[in-house]
Amino acid sequence: MTEKDKIFEQIIRSVNRARHRILLFGESSLSRDQFRAFRKLVLDEFGRYGIEGRLRSLFKKDSNGFRAGTDV
Repeated sequence: MTEKDKIFEQIIRSVNRARHRILLFGESSLSRDQFRAFRKLVLDEFGRYGIEGRLRSLFKKDSNGFRAGTDV
């Protein structure tokens, strides 16, 4: 695992911790139906097709190592 891979994994762990805490806050303060909708929005925004996906594009490898993506 390269240093940049390690950095990426640390960032993803931090995002996942924040996502978990946000979901706990929502669960503790919203009704079940509201929480279900809130959970979907949070997972969409913080998941593979949200920030995690955008971060992956930033850390995407090419033949010269890592390159910055254009969509953040």
